[in-house]
Amino acid sequence: MGVKSNSGLRLLCAGGASVDSFSGPDGETTWRVGGSVLNVAVGTARQDIPTTLATSFCATDTAGQLIRAKLDDVGVQIAPGSDGAPHSTIAYVTLDAEAKASYVFERYDDLPDINIRNFSHVHIGSLGAFLEPSGPKALALIQAAHAYDVSVSYDINVRPSKMGEPETARNIIRERINVCDIVKASDDDIAWICPERPVESVLREWLDMGASLAVATLGKNGAMLLGKEWDNPIYAPSLDVTVVDTVGAGDSFMAGMLAILWQKGYIGLADSDGTQRRHRLTELSPDIAHAVLANAIATASLTVTRKGAYAPSSAEIAQMLAN
Repeated sequence: MGVKSNSGLRLLCAGGASVDSFSGPDGETTWRVGGSVLNVAVGTARQDIPTTLATSFCATDTAGQLIRAKLDDVGVQIAPGSDGAPHSTIAYVTLDAEAKASYVFERYDDLPDINIRNFSHVHIGSLGAFLEPSGPKALALIQAAHAYDVSVSYDINVRPSKMGEPETARNIIRERINVCDIVKASDDDIAWICPERPVESVLREWLDMGASLAVATLGKNGAMLLGKEWDNPIYAPSLDVTVVDTVGAGDSFMAGMLAILWQKGYIGLADSDGTQRRHRLTELSPDIAHAVLANAIATASLTVTRKGAYAPSSAEIAQMLAN
C-alpha cells in the first residue's frame, strides 16, 4: 500500500490558549493572544501546514473573542468543544516605570474530546500538558495517538512556579515522553528537570525511552538535535538578529521544526486509503537534520525581531534562509 503526504489529514495542537493583558505605568492596557500550544498552531499554519487547535476558551468574553479572531485570521481550525469554557485564560501583566513585569493569572485549562483518526500528528506542550484537568487529557490523547500510529511531539516548556518540585514534575514529564516521537526542551528546562546533567546525556535518555528525535534549544548557542541511531548530535548556530523580545521564541522554533518535517514527508503521512502511518523520523539523515534545524532557528529568529509571539510566514522564512 502506497504512502503519501498532504493526505487531507491535519496536524493537531492540543493545549493552552490565553490572552496577556499588559498594563503600563501610563494606565494603558494592551491585549496579546498567546499560550505555548496556540503559538505553535499559529506558527505551523503560517507555514502552510493544515492545523487544528484543541483548547479551552470562552466564546463570549473579550479574551475568547480575541483568541478566535487570531485563529481565524491565520487559518487555524478550532476543534469542536474548544470554546465552551466558563472563562478564558488571562495573564494580567503589570509593567512598572522600569518595564519590570508582575503577573496575576486567571487560568482555565481543559481539552475537548478528540477523534484522533482525523489527524496524522499531535503536538502537546507546557502547562496544558501538565496541570489538571487538561494534563491528564493530553496524556490520554497522545496515548491514543501512539496506539493508532499517529506521531506525537512534546515541548516540555518548564514553568517552575506552576510545576511543583522537580522530582514530582520529572515523573509526570517522563510519563508523556514515553509515548512521544519528538521531544523538545530548552537547556534551562533540562537544567531544572535533570540538574547537573549534560544536555546530550538527557536527550539520549529520552531517545532510550522511545522518542525518535530529541532537540534542545541552547539560547545564544543555537540548538542541538539528536536521533535514535546517531552517534553524534547535530548542532546549528543561532542567527545574528536584533532582538526586540524573546516572547514565543521557543514556540516558533517548535513550529518551524514541525513545519519542515511535515513538508519533507517525515510526519503528516497517511496510507493511500487515508489511514494514518506513524512517521519516517527514524530515516532522518544528518543532511536533512541540518535543514530541519535551519528552518526552526530561522523561524525563531524572525519571532524575536518583533514584539510578542510573532509567527513568520513561509515566504519570510525562505527569504531569511536565502540570505
